[in-house]
Amino acid sequence: MACAAARSPADQDRFICIYPAYLNNKKTIAEGRRIPISKE
Repeated sequence: MACAAARSPADQDRFICIYPAYLNNKKTIAEGRRIPISKE
């Protein structure tokens, strides 16, 4: 817990979320935009 308290909130601002290029962003979640767990 002490390690987490030592970090400043600004450290989280450096992270960028990158999505995989193979997802079709034109589909909705209902149409199957999510990748099933069973897919290998």
